[in-house]
Order: sequence, then C-alpha cells, then structure tokens
Amino acid sequence: SYICRSIHRFFQMKKIVLLFILSAGAFAACRERGDELNLSDKERAYVLAYRADELFYGEEGRLVTSPDSTVDITRVLSTIDAAISYDPENTQYRYKKVLYLKGTYQEESMRNVLREILARNGEDLSAVELLGKSFARTGERDSAKFYLGRAIELWRKNRVSSLAPAFVDSAYVALYECYITGDREAAIRKIKQSADTARMSESEKVRLRQVIEDFDMNLAWLEL
Repeated sequence: SYICRSIHRFFQMKKIVLLFILSAGAFAACRERGDELNLSDKERAYVLAYRADELFYGEEGRLVTSPDSTVDITRVLSTIDAAISYDPENTQYRYKKVLYLKGTYQEESMRNVLREILARNGEDLSAVELLGKSFARTGERDSAKFYLGRAIELWRKNRVSSLAPAFVDSAYVALYECYITGDREAAIRKIKQSADTARMSESEKVRLRQVIEDFDMNLAWLEL
C-alpha cells in the first residue's frame, strides 16, 4: 500500500542519515543526537554492523588476505563492538567480529569471541566447529580434537532432515572423525557405506565420487 511504501522509504532515509554521520567519523555525535534520529537500538546496531563491513571490506567488497593489510582493524572492531552493545542478543554481529579477527590473523582474540558465543549458547555448532578448526590451524591437536568431537555430538543431536544425499552428511562426520582418529580408510569406507548406489541417480554418483576425491583436500583445509 501507499502508506507501507511511505513508511519503508522513511525508514530507509533514517538509515542513510545515520550512515552519513558514521562515515564522517562522528559516532559520538550520533549517540548524542539519537533522539532526533529516532532510531531504535536494533536499528542503530544494524547500521553500525553495515558500517563495520564497509570499513573492513571497502566499497569494492575486497577481502583481507594478508597480515599487512591497510585495514584500520581497530576502527572496524570498535564499530562492531558498538553494534554488539546496542543489540547484544544478535549473535550474527559477534560472528562478523569473528570474521574480522580471523581475516587479520588474530587467532586468540577470535577464540575469545567464539567462547562468548558459547557462553550464551553452549550448543552453537558453528562456534564449536570454528574453535576446532582454529586449534587445528595452530597445531593444538588435543584442543582441536575436543571441539571437533563436540561438533560431531551436536550435529548428531540437532540434525534436521536434509535434502542432501546421506553420503554428504556422512562425509561431514567422517572428515572430523578422520582428523581425530587418523584413520582415513575408515572414514572413506563410512562415506561409501552410506551411499545407496543402487538407487542413486547419475548426478548423485558423480557427486559421491567428487566427495571422495575432495576428502584429502578438505582434511588439509582444516589446518588452513
């Protein structure tokens, strides 16, 4: 309706105004003029998170690929921290911070944010996985095995119906089990046994072969 479109345009304009203020480096002024802008805390958090991405990736959406990056990570982190302070229940903002820290090779700081996420929700599978992979990257195998084993437990406990073939789900578990046990043959065998080749389409058979061919590469990626 016309009213709905008008409200939507008005809300978009408020975001644009706040983005302009943030891009001018006047976050403190924004806080002082919050009543004039009439933004809720969740709206402020959304815009700040948007701004943090812009600071980190740039207007061209570049990726941080080197510790020598010119990104002002201190400013990025202060911006996403402000977003978190406005909307602390939104886990996605903490995950943004995880990406920023990983992208600038701040492994321990990244782990601390992941621990914050787990303190709020001890069954957050993504946080558990990322911790396991982080420890694998730094060669701390006991810690990596602990978290990857926990990831397997959570995956089995909370697994929901998937449209993916059974061997795809099996490969997820087999990969982590192989890292933990070192038994590659058992992992490959488990993937093959989960595939009902008699009922599979040709495209699924091709996908199965690809999963097996990619297994060693994916195992190596755990440590990258």
